[in-house]
Amino acid sequence: MNQPTSIGSRSPLSVGEAWAPMPDIARAASVVEQIFCVDRAKYNLFWLAEPRLDTEGIVAARGNPIAESINNFMTADLRAQCIQLPSIFMKWWVAQNHRDMIITSQWPGNYMDTMRSRLGKAQANALSFKEEDNVVTINFRRRA
Repeated sequence: MNQPTSIGSRSPLSVGEAWAPMPDIARAASVVEQIFCVDRAKYNLFWLAEPRLDTEGIVAARGNPIAESINNFMTADLRAQCIQLPSIFMKWWVAQNHRDMIITSQWPGNYMDTMRSRLGKAQANALSFKEEDNVVTINFRRRA
């Protein structure tokens, strides 16, 4: 069952098949934080590029140049790629000319290394579980 999981687009992934669980909007204080709580494509990219999300939660987006640039400069092409499986996205992302991308101009110099290091976890999340309310279902067929 495909349902929209990001603003302005339909996700090819089933609900719950995401790079990382979405944050709780109640913890979001800034506008950017709130947007990332409901926009799957933006959150997926931010999660891949910002490891502080693992320890700080959505608060890591507050005043964060990575979050600000994703929110301000995400293109339609980038949005479409950010709702694919992480491995598909990363193949596309590596092939892009990052020198000409305004979105990455304020990111740390090692952002590609960070993204590569988080790719495995994102792929495992996308393929292995579906979260609905307080139930987690593991899809063993997709993991094979």
